[in-house]
Amino acid sequence: MHARSVGRRVRVLALCAGASLSASAALAQSDPSGFTTVINVPQDVASIAGPIGGDTQLNLWEGGAIAQNFVAGSSNGSETNIEVNIYAGSVGWWFQGFPGSEVNILGGVLGTIGSSGVLSISGGSMHRVISHATRGSPGTLTVTGGTTHEVQVWEGTAGISAGEIAILEVLEPAVVELAGGRITSLANEGELTIRGTDFRLDGVPISTLDSNPGTSVFSCVLEGGDVLVVDPSTSAELDGTVLLVEAAPPPAELTPVTLSTGMGPGSLSPGQSLTLTGDATVPNGFVSLGATLNFEGGSVGEFSNAVRSDVSMSGGTLGQAFRSTAGTLTLTGGSAGSIRGRYSQINVAGGLASSVSLVDGAYLTMTGGEVSQVTAFQMSGGVSISGGQIYSASVSVPASISGGAFDTLLVGGPGAADVMGGDIGFLDLRFSSRTVLSGGQVARFGVDRLAELEIVGSGFSLDGTPITGLVAGEPYVVGERDGQTLSGTLLDGTPFQLLLNPDEAFTTDFVDVDATLTLAVVDPLAPCACDWNNDSFLNATDFFDWINDYFGQSGPRGGSDFNADGSQNAQDFFDFVNCYFNPPVECQ
Repeated sequence: MHARSVGRRVRVLALCAGASLSASAALAQSDPSGFTTVINVPQDVASIAGPIGGDTQLNLWEGGAIAQNFVAGSSNGSETNIEVNIYAGSVGWWFQGFPGSEVNILGGVLGTIGSSGVLSISGGSMHRVISHATRGSPGTLTVTGGTTHEVQVWEGTAGISAGEIAILEVLEPAVVELAGGRITSLANEGELTIRGTDFRLDGVPISTLDSNPGTSVFSCVLEGGDVLVVDPSTSAELDGTVLLVEAAPPPAELTPVTLSTGMGPGSLSPGQSLTLTGDATVPNGFVSLGATLNFEGGSVGEFSNAVRSDVSMSGGTLGQAFRSTAGTLTLTGGSAGSIRGRYSQINVAGGLASSVSLVDGAYLTMTGGEVSQVTAFQMSGGVSISGGQIYSASVSVPASISGGAFDTLLVGGPGAADVMGGDIGFLDLRFSSRTVLSGGQVARFGVDRLAELEIVGSGFSLDGTPITGLVAGEPYVVGERDGQTLSGTLLDGTPFQLLLNPDEAFTTDFVDVDATLTLAVVDPLAPCACDWNNDSFLNATDFFDWINDYFGQSGPRGGSDFNADGSQNAQDFFDFVNCYFNPPVECQ
């Protein structure tokens, strides 16, 4: 009786004071006369603990509160005509709206909201929203705004056209239509319709998505203009049924934007350009699709993703877990957290990065800067390092090392590394890997079982005794593993020593008895026949110089008798081309 009598009194007050209520109230609130009980919080009560039953309207305003474990309706659906309008204030954890209830969230701060009735979100900030079914009666969810950490659609239907959702989970048998909104992570096991355009997997256009794309990155521009990126590396996936519906978004503004202060956009669409300077920032979960980004200062939030985008960074701070897919990232300055590339080109020429990780077709070119950890364990892609500081590098892709300083360089199977220079503290060669060492300094070697190490150089000896029987061009297998010291001079003129110890050690060299160690002897005085201009480098200049000589022009030698048989003919041409494109060891 008390609740009913208070409700009737409040209904009269609400009608009398209607002109003072916010204009937005009229957009969500039904006519109070349609309810037996109307409760305004905090106008009549500072807070309410519930529950509320049928024919009741509850309106929450600034300064009011709804207690935790609040219930609207009943689990058996017997209570109907229940409306809760949340304009402001706070709502405790585990608010529950049962069948027969309609909950409209326009503002306020909320914990976890569960609904098997009708739930509409156009504003406010929530931790978790769960749309589910009660006793076979599924809920209906509509999201047109607001900020939510996690939305879970267990059963029923949902339509999402705007707002910010960090995690969206669609479970079977839920049916969801996604046409807009800023979604950081999306996982689908139900029936999902995505309305938008420019649908792609790893940057490749698609029109349908018939099966789970696995590790591929899905991207599109939603109908509302927001960019959607689904990256499996963040535990997101598109399983279940996914229907792609072409729906053109409004035209994007393509005027380049430069920000020196304040918060930038949460996403960039194809053709857009953003430059950050000063102390400007972009939020966590920032995504770009087919855009250009220049970071000269400021900061970029964590878990950001650039798809088919060109990103350059010369200053500022790049947050953890930055992902580049089917694009480029060039770091010349600033400080970055972890960087992940997929089908991308990553260039590091300066600055700092905590890690660079390559997967599926990504390439790293490093000429300077400092990276704590480089990881490249994938079936395609590659690594080229000629400078900079790397504390730990682990690769299983083709790797070219001509410079740089490493605490540890690990080559894992089935990787193949060509080490021509650099300063390496520990060269760690793992199972089934292959490495050719022709230059640089190595303080300690580790050669695991079934790993292959080929050392290219001259003057090889065991315990100071020259190894006899070495022939240029014919690999020599070293079978000793009794603690002898193998020494010599690498192709670049650097002396080396390797202790042939069969037992794995943490402070000294080791070479497993099942590893393959070969020597490729090179006469240090032997010239490279196709180094046509004799500058000690085999490059494109030699090719063009030889062509000039071959066709009687002003080449460096004034003739093209490459094989020195006394005549200039087509055989010279074929012999030179073979030398140039398949250079012998003295030319490498």
